[in-house]
Amino acid sequence: MSSLIVLLPSADAQTAGAHDVDAMPLHFALIHRGGETLRVGQAPLAELPHALATVLIVAARDTLLLKVTLPPVTGPRLKRVLPNVVEEHLIQDAQRSHIAVGPDAGEPGERCAAIVDREWFAGVIERFVAAGHRKLRAVPLIHCIPKLEAARAPRPANEVQRHEEATAAVGDTPFETEEDDATGTSPPETAEANTDLIASALIVRYDIRPRERTGVQSTQTGTTDPTDTMTGPDEERVEIAVRQDTLGFGMTIRAPQLDATIAELAKRQPLAVYSLAFEASGEHTNGSTANASSNSNASQAASHNNPPAARATHVQQASTSTAFPLVALTLPWSALARDALACRFDLCQFDFANAGRSRAGAGGLKPWRVAIGLVVASVIVSIGAMNVQWFQLRHRRDALNAQMTELVKTAFPDATVILDPHAQMAAGLARLRSAAGELRADDFAVLATGLSKALSTIPSSAIAGLDYSGNALDVTFKPGTTIDSDGLTRRLAAQGLSAQEDNGKWSIRSAQRSSH
Repeated sequence: MSSLIVLLPSADAQTAGAHDVDAMPLHFALIHRGGETLRVGQAPLAELPHALATVLIVAARDTLLLKVTLPPVTGPRLKRVLPNVVEEHLIQDAQRSHIAVGPDAGEPGERCAAIVDREWFAGVIERFVAAGHRKLRAVPLIHCIPKLEAARAPRPANEVQRHEEATAAVGDTPFETEEDDATGTSPPETAEANTDLIASALIVRYDIRPRERTGVQSTQTGTTDPTDTMTGPDEERVEIAVRQDTLGFGMTIRAPQLDATIAELAKRQPLAVYSLAFEASGEHTNGSTANASSNSNASQAASHNNPPAARATHVQQASTSTAFPLVALTLPWSALARDALACRFDLCQFDFANAGRSRAGAGGLKPWRVAIGLVVASVIVSIGAMNVQWFQLRHRRDALNAQMTELVKTAFPDATVILDPHAQMAAGLARLRSAAGELRADDFAVLATGLSKALSTIPSSAIAGLDYSGNALDVTFKPGTTIDSDGLTRRLAAQGLSAQEDNGKWSIRSAQRSSH
């Protein structure tokens, strides 16, 4: 038994990709039930390996996490309540969003709610189900980032100065730039006052370049809008996911602004920054060369308010190509995949519960393998039993035919060819009875005697004629004779005779003869 974990790019990264969404390379990890990583790599959706369960990691930019207080209801009633609880935090209509509720939090009634765009989420589920992934789960990337224990450590003043110098080295790039307006995400203002919580940030590069576009010249000013020119290498985007306990947020920035953004985030609260590293392990990874190069600039990060001795065994020196001169924690993709597999927050709730399994025929013949196997086995057993029974009956028939043939040869030694022992024996016995003067059941005398006994109230003078031919006695009554047809038929049957009437003419035969 194994599980497939897939890292989904953000919705914006999918639309900005230079190729079709279904052809985008997706980072995946195939993990055995015991926790062993079987395979990691990149592959389009149609080429992803299949497993018993599939876990989708939803990007932080596509998930809005909120702490909400909910009444003690479940099921459909909870689904009706959720839009009213979160609508004040949404710009669009709450009915256009899919709302999932996380596991119980510390305080009674307090839960973590995750909000994603319903149409986009349904499209993702549909594509994975169509690709053959039947048992789906979806977890937020924020809840897969390692959560550090809270620590009350004063922030050194010289470390703040180092942040400011790093920001100045990059340039006058404020944190809240036009990129934040484009992405629609910004760190909460309350985070600046929270100095006790150590937040975790994860830097992710999906190796997806924006579509190449040329500058758009304004018809009024004759200038070119630089925001529409996305062709240079400096325009490569990276995504940052920040976890604050059970909440968090995500943003997309340009690669040169990474260090300045990290520095600004670190000013607001203690921050441990991870860089997601995609392993390159020979045949287990496909196309990992680009992933390895992602650690040159975007993989650099900071770890604040942690004792140097405690993090010395876990950190790597930052590259000199970055302007942010702090150490970075490297988070392997396989470790993130295992955290996603252990995450209890499943976004596939309500309408998306048991995604891919609730549809009729969604699993094809796979769910019916056991039933089909039992039916096939029963059919095979039945056919085998019928053939055995047929062979037994044929053997008995052959034995009876051989016995009857032997009897015919014993009774009639002059019979040289025996084709039908039963018919030949009956004909021989009839010849013997006739030769001995014994009346047959279809002789004229026997038929006439039976007719006379069956006439009862019909006078014998009413008979117009008798004709015996073909072992049958044809009787014709005079016109005007009253005949009880049913009564006459019953009386003839009592004498062992059968009768058929055709236009007033009765044909009487021996019932024993007719049965033969």
